[in-house]
Amino acid sequence: MYPNKIVQRKVENVMINKRKYLAAVGMIILTAVIVMACKTESADTKIINIVRYPEPADYTSIFNSNKFPEEKDENFEFDVRSTNLSSENLSDRLDDLLYTTYDSKTIWPEKLPEGFNPEEIMEIYKNPGLGMRGIIERLK
Repeated sequence: MYPNKIVQRKVENVMINKRKYLAAVGMIILTAVIVMACKTESADTKIINIVRYPEPADYTSIFNSNKFPEEKDENFEFDVRSTNLSSENLSDRLDDLLYTTYDSKTIWPEKLPEGFNPEEIMEIYKNPGLGMRGIIERLK
């Protein structure tokens, strides 16, 4: 094909180098496109990360009633997360309150039944158990 073997080798080397160059340029362009796509954020994009002290979840859009439920839900409990119960009279509903799911955004009435302290119950359930707090303290 070429009159001289030396010329033929040079042409082959140029073609190989051209392919390598095009492959490298293609990889750089692909990387740039991927990086730009990852940096693009819209208003609906939520960043997933781990935080030491997360904000409490907001259930106001789900539980928008300001009344204590009349009946238990499918889990046989009352769900009053992020609910304002300050106008309710719950002083005679201790049995119902013991089967209640609530959070730190739940607003309780001034008068609650004796033996029901929501803050104390939440602190008890924050304990991981099995002596984990002692182990964590020793690791610090």
